[in-house]
Amino acid sequence: MANARAMRNFLSKIRVNEVTLSSSEDIKDSVCRTYQSLISESGDWRPSINDLNFKELGEGVASILEVMFSEEEIFAALSSCCGDKAPGPDDFTIAFWLFCWDVVKPEILGLFKEFYLHGTFQRSLNSTFLLLIPQKEGAEDLRDFRPISLDAKMDIEKAFDHVNWDFLMEVMSKMGFGHRWINWMKWCCSTATFSILINGSPSGFFRSSRGLRQGGPLSPYLFLFAMEALSQLLSCARNGGFISGFRVGGRGREGLIMSHLLFADDTLIFCDAKADQLQYLSWTFMWFEAISGLKVNLSKTEAFPVGKAFLWRPSL
Repeated sequence: MANARAMRNFLSKIRVNEVTLSSSEDIKDSVCRTYQSLISESGDWRPSINDLNFKELGEGVASILEVMFSEEEIFAALSSCCGDKAPGPDDFTIAFWLFCWDVVKPEILGLFKEFYLHGTFQRSLNSTFLLLIPQKEGAEDLRDFRPISLDAKMDIEKAFDHVNWDFLMEVMSKMGFGHRWINWMKWCCSTATFSILINGSPSGFFRSSRGLRQGGPLSPYLFLFAMEALSQLLSCARNGGFISGFRVGGRGREGLIMSHLLFADDTLIFCDAKADQLQYLSWTFMWFEAISGLKVNLSKTEAFPVGKAFLWRPSL
């Protein structure tokens, strides 16, 4: 079965930027360059988010996050992970660490103590192999492959890969997270290194300057912090009368005005079927892309008429 899977995923040729490559070295070089550029920050100017009002953590909650790691907490975190998964290139599974806990415990506790005191750990611990998985039968173009880590409505394009780190740290600061916590998160994000497994062998070894590690247990939560900025922008648009939303519950003028719902990287937005409101929405998306690095995936974005559908015009 493993051999059959390897044969199915073997790359004898691939098309990158409309150029078909068949040489093993050309394939490796081109694929590595493409993915390195994907997770590299351009350094463009980024607008400020000072005028956005985020809900803040209470001081007590923020301080709890910065309490020294306990043995019970570390073991519980390990136990909650999938046992047959190996989080790094060494292929040691979570089940191995749990089974050998009494032997490896001193070293692991020492690692967490070092991280708590100095905010760093050995960079090699954050190394990741990326494996290209074809999304369809007979995939030939690099865009037809999905990279997964070997540890893995409105839609955000290349969601985890494009998050700007400075933006993310600024959001967490405005949400009331402590300085120590933010530095921990920045170290975890900025020390990731990547190699791409092509035909069974690792190719390239490069660092990222933006994005969140695919498959990392922290990544989904950090991404939600980034999306909180979009939620605040949409709330500003609603409060300013630029999009309408709709009223939920209550009678008369009572109830809750609902303008948007967020589901990780998918967003549902409610507005009137009017050209001006859709124009305001497009400006909101552009502003969000400028501050965060996250771009709306227009090919997966759809508009659905609700209610008085006869007033709907496709041109909107």
